[in-house]
Amino acid sequence: MKNKFKVSQKRLSKHYDNLFLKYGNSPKSSQWSNNQTNNVRFSILTEGISLGKNISILDFGCGIGSLYKFLKKKNFKGSYTGIDISKLQILFAKQNISSKRVLFYHQNIFEKKLVKKYDYIFINGVFNNLTNNNFKVLEKTIKTLFKNCKIMMAFNNLSYYVDYYDKGLYYVKPEKIFELCKKNISLKVKIRHDYQIKKKNLPFEFTT
Repeated sequence: MKNKFKVSQKRLSKHYDNLFLKYGNSPKSSQWSNNQTNNVRFSILTEGISLGKNISILDFGCGIGSLYKFLKKKNFKGSYTGIDISKLQILFAKQNISSKRVLFYHQNIFEKKLVKKYDYIFINGVFNNLTNNNFKVLEKTIKTLFKNCKIMMAFNNLSYYVDYYDKGLYYVKPEKIFELCKKNISLKVKIRHDYQIKKKNLPFEFTT
């Protein structure tokens, strides 16, 4: 199983490095269509959180740091840490965002454990690409990260309940995620499957 995890991580790292080489400073580097749709995701993920100066946030799968820019426009005063397996995207984020309260790391948490704990942990789009062990990776990731979470962790997935499936993407039933979290992560679990990323489309993803 360890070997499968390593293979999956290496493939994803190369995939997102290649996307950055192709698209550069663009949401497409993180496999998103545009900033508008991504901001909807950020709004749902961070709904109701505190933005005070004593708040710490971990953005797991941060890409080029788009979530930080979103929060900054909301007058976020706290500390932000971004982690990603794409070395090129992390290098760009470090060069593009300069602040004493912002840190970026190229890191694989399965190989190098997190030391610090964070008030909020956000995971945007990390689980969308199809691999040969999606659910195991998802389960291991959220269990690992939740140990370092003080207040709340939020992540999103593509929903099984859609009218179109892309062969390269991973779709999962919300009830399967709910059961996983309720039994193994926390007694306090909320899932939102009511928001539309694109106005004319069915809600094709959900946030836990």
